Amino acid sequence: MPTPDEAARALRTVARLAEEQGDALDRAFRLFGDGALLGPRAARLHAGLVDRCAEVGQAFNRAFRQVEHLVTAHGEPARVPAPRPRRPPVPLREPPGGFVGGDPDLMQVIDAELAEVAGSWQRAGEALSTTLARLGLDAAPGHNVARAGGWLADQRPDLRRRRAELLKTPPPPRPEPPPSSPFDTVAEAVADAAAGIGATWAGHVAGVASFAGLPAAGELARDYAEHVAVPLVQGVAEAVAGAARFGWEHSIGGLLTDPSGMTDRLHGAYAAGEFAAEHPVEFAKEVAGWETLTEDPARWFGRLLPDLLVGGGVATRTGRIADAAATGPRLPGGSPIPPPRTAADGPPLNTIRMDRRFEGETIWGVQYLDPGSLEATRLVVHEGRLYDVRGRPYSTDGGTSHWAPDDERAIFVMDRYGNLYASTHHEVGVFHHSSFLRGRQVAGAGDLRVRDGVLELISRHSGHYRPDAGDLDRVIDVLRRAGIDFRDVRREDYRDD
Repeated sequence: MPTPDEAARALRTVARLAEEQGDALDRAFRLFGDGALLGPRAARLHAGLVDRCAEVGQAFNRAFRQVEHLVTAHGEPARVPAPRPRRPPVPLREPPGGFVGGDPDLMQVIDAELAEVAGSWQRAGEALSTTLARLGLDAAPGHNVARAGGWLADQRPDLRRRRAELLKTPPPPRPEPPPSSPFDTVAEAVADAAAGIGATWAGHVAGVASFAGLPAAGELARDYAEHVAVPLVQGVAEAVAGAARFGWEHSIGGLLTDPSGMTDRLHGAYAAGEFAAEHPVEFAKEVAGWETLTEDPARWFGRLLPDLLVGGGVATRTGRIADAAATGPRLPGGSPIPPPRTAADGPPLNTIRMDRRFEGETIWGVQYLDPGSLEATRLVVHEGRLYDVRGRPYSTDGGTSHWAPDDERAIFVMDRYGNLYASTHHEVGVFHHSSFLRGRQVAGAGDLRVRDGVLELISRHSGHYRPDAGDLDRVIDVLRRAGIDFRDVRREDYRDD
């Protein structure tokens, strides 16, 4: 019969082993979540890992209860907390069409992880079996842990073989861009011609100015051609082409040549109406061409010229926009939701590119957001808290970030203007960091945890962008200047460093 001290020491040993081994596969699950392995067999391997994690957790719980019962039988309180339950990872979704692929570099990391965890579980299982046997208890929990480690080791040869096959496979072809309409082709040709004429004219002026000893006049001519004349002509061409395309699409000829297009346009108009009702300010900015106005005023004015010449259209449109904006969502205190930041709000932030291995990922089933859906994910800072664009305090409750399977988080990106976008939905092969800005450059990316608008944690976990510590500093600096207090915010660096 073991002494009370022996039983108490054994209980501490079991609790320590359970704590050490409970999160052993977390890194492997995060790598799966970032697209290390895709396809039906990847989903089966992921499900097997989930099952082994559950078996190991159950084994340690069973061992703990046995020893705890022995301790309390001596009349002593356990004084050691039971192993904490782990939240199971989100199941891996198979990509549509039976697509098989992945990232060979990350697969190599998973192989190393499986090797390390396999050995760790086997050693922990032996230690657990020995501890239980010394107390005269059933050693089966230790055998189960060791057997789970053996199963991990058995998966490595197939994983290495699949990696070798993937290295021999050419990358998937990039999706073909949508065909341009004849109207767009004409507008592009006019813009190209204007650019050529502008460059030629500016060159002649610069030559004459140089001969006359006035080089500054030549630089002025170049600036005028590049920033005023050419964008103005480009804007007019785009506006005329757009009006011509609209007229053709809604004519008898357009209906006869593309009958399904009319149905698509009606659905698009309905969706635009819903977006306008929910986000009137953002809708107004889209209609008015706010981004073009702030980044290229001459081109914006060129687009406006046909309306001015026709007359009446601008005033009517402005009246509708003003009426719609008056009913928009509000933040606490009644202030309106601020519009997205643009180039007019200051110089752009430094950005990082998406890893080229993920280019063309939409053919795997990865979703890219359209402007309306992107805006619905935008967060704003108000009085030190995060709110969504409906004016509600943001929370990541129920979030499914693969980077933290036992935590409730959202993945986020920040664009070059400092706008923050977040989603509590992170699904392998469907929605990644690249989904927000359609694979374009970002100022930062990672995941975060928020409770009732209060930021508790922020990280730089993103396999698509691999941000460094400086990129996370950039995001934190923007949010701090917006009013968030970071004294109690936990920071996590990328775990693949």
